Amino acid sequence: MRTLFVSAVVALIAMPVSAAQFYIVQDIQKQTCRISQEPPKDDDKFALVGDGAYGYEGTAAADMRKIESCNPRDASAATPRAPTGLKAD
Repeated sequence: MRTLFVSAVVALIAMPVSAAQFYIVQDIQKQTCRISQEPPKDDDKFALVGDGAYGYEGTAAADMRKIESCNPRDASAATPRAPTGLKAD
C-alpha cells in the first residue's frame, strides 16, 4: 500500500502543470495586436507574432510592447487631425 501511495505522489509531482498559455495575435488588416489564450485559427486574418506561447500574460504583454508591428511609430498616425470641414485654430 505504501508503494502505491509513493508512486502516486511521484506521478503527481512529475506531471506538468496545465498552466494557461498566452499568444500575441496580430490582426493583419488593422495592424493591431492583442493577447489571446488561443493561437489564431484564421491565418488569412490573424498572425501569430512574438516567441510563440508564453507561460505568463505579463511576459506576453512585455514582448508585445517590443514588437514593432504591434506598435507603429508613424507620427502622422498619432497626431490628432481636425475633423473635415472645420478649421483648426
